[in-house]
Amino acid sequence: MGEGSVMELTDIKINIDFENLIPKQTAEQFKQLEENILKDGRVRNPLVVWKDHRILVDGHNRLRIIKAHPEIPYSITEQEFEDEQDVTEWIIMNALGTRNLTEMQITDLRGRLFKMKKGKRGAPKGNTNAKKQISEKQTFVSNEVAQSVANELGVNRNTVYEAANFVEGLDKADSVVPGFKDGVLTGAIKAQKGEVAKMRKQTPEEIKKSVKEIEKRKSKKNADKFSFGKLREIDAIASGVSTTQYGLAELIREIDSLGDSFMLSLSAMLKRRNNVIETYDGSEEISMCIDRIIEKLNEMKGKV
Repeated sequence: MGEGSVMELTDIKINIDFENLIPKQTAEQFKQLEENILKDGRVRNPLVVWKDHRILVDGHNRLRIIKAHPEIPYSITEQEFEDEQDVTEWIIMNALGTRNLTEMQITDLRGRLFKMKKGKRGAPKGNTNAKKQISEKQTFVSNEVAQSVANELGVNRNTVYEAANFVEGLDKADSVVPGFKDGVLTGAIKAQKGEVAKMRKQTPEEIKKSVKEIEKRKSKKNADKFSFGKLREIDAIASGVSTTQYGLAELIREIDSLGDSFMLSLSAMLKRRNNVIETYDGSEEISMCIDRIIEKLNEMKGKV
């Protein structure tokens, strides 16, 4: 029974578009969530429902677990929204702020947020020229909304446009090759953001060819872009440094000397470590090296 709420689970409606807006959890993630809830003895985060519509906005996985374990206490929060687009924006911002998402999933949500907000805007008021309205929609409105979204997300405007191109290519490719979108967003299909964006301008036959080429790629294991030897070298440098004798700036210079390309790869891996590292051979040792480096850097930050 919901805590402090007269709404029953049977009253809650599911909107498929809302549910499919954010990436689905893997079987392992869902299992872990269920185990955590059972261990806590309650559902900590409330189900969020669109007030007066009784449509579930957040908590689809929690709802499934609640139905499977009706003895577990839970709560329901009703929230007001202007319309479906307002709900969509809330779902995206909530997901970007709370979920452990992959780089592809983050890009997808950024692009959808921009496209949705741009769609709500028209040409400046007072303009009755149809052709000019279209032009202004593509320039004035697009730039203004892109900058607004960029500010809201803490990124630059180009990142927003790139995300929109990615979404356009992803959706077009999925219409030609059903399942491509889910494969890319879950990581089952190892595509690059740039090549997905290019698909927005490809013909259906070109898309099919591109998808086949992507699917033929080998696993990222032993990828040339990642140099484990360099990671060990950094780990050795960090391990041999005394925080009382060696400043953070000096250590950073040592690491920088190993090469910009490697630093970019390491930076990208740190951002995606929970989702990507396990795809490499020796993933456990890689994780240990990175953990030691981070620990040492954090230790040194406290000394400078």
